Amino acid sequence: MSYEISHFISFASPVKPNCSPLNFKSSSKVAGILVSIWVSLAYLVRLVIPQSEVRARAASQIQFDFSRQLSSTSTTTMAPPRSYSKTYSVPRRPFESARLDTELKLVGEYGLRNKREVWRVQLTLSKIRRAARSLLTLDEKDPKRLFEGNALIRRLVRVGVLDESRMKLDYVLALKIEDFLERRLQTCVYKLGLAKSIHHARVLIRQRHIRVGKQIVNVPSFMVRLDSQKHIDFALTSPFGGGRPGRVRRKKAKAAEKGGDDDAGEEDEE
Repeated sequence: MSYEISHFISFASPVKPNCSPLNFKSSSKVAGILVSIWVSLAYLVRLVIPQSEVRARAASQIQFDFSRQLSSTSTTTMAPPRSYSKTYSVPRRPFESARLDTELKLVGEYGLRNKREVWRVQLTLSKIRRAARSLLTLDEKDPKRLFEGNALIRRLVRVGVLDESRMKLDYVLALKIEDFLERRLQTCVYKLGLAKSIHHARVLIRQRHIRVGKQIVNVPSFMVRLDSQKHIDFALTSPFGGGRPGRVRRKKAKAAEKGGDDDAGEEDEE
């Protein structure tokens, strides 16, 4: 045994060993046993605690520290994540004559901005009909059909798309695009007599002249529920609802007052 090894053993151990070949062999065996025990313990720890869980804990701790640091340095709140899924689907055959005529008629009748609004309603209707078809394949006493079917029908009745006398899944398949377009705020405003035309109704809504209850709604495609239809009226801040006059009316009134003052001054001079 070399002098460096014997000097290291004598320095590391509390009792100075006898530097003989026999003692060196026994100490090397003990070291090997200790190493094997350490390796087996590490292997058992890896079996008991999976590495994926360890990584997940470390990642969550890092994320928590980062979020705590952000909250301490900034007081602004982040907006919730928005859905980037498409709200409409384009037709497969873009130049189908019958479909083009039907869509153009709907756009003109309901005062829509473009055909994307028609396709949006078509996608909504197709999702509802797909759900109804999948529920109709189940047994009538199936718990899923009873629960989800009644929920779907109640939602359609609440919006006013489906009548209370037709509360069955079979009638859901018979729904049309016109049933949904009739429940838009733009259509309801026109049919209640608040606007001169369907296009005038869209202008009033976009210029914040219409309210539903106490809330001003500036979305023409807002779906009006049956219990909210009676609360559609002009906004309290609108000139049509007794609010402040508009810019043009104020300008005309000011010019009329100025003209009246000039006429009164001329009469005094005469």
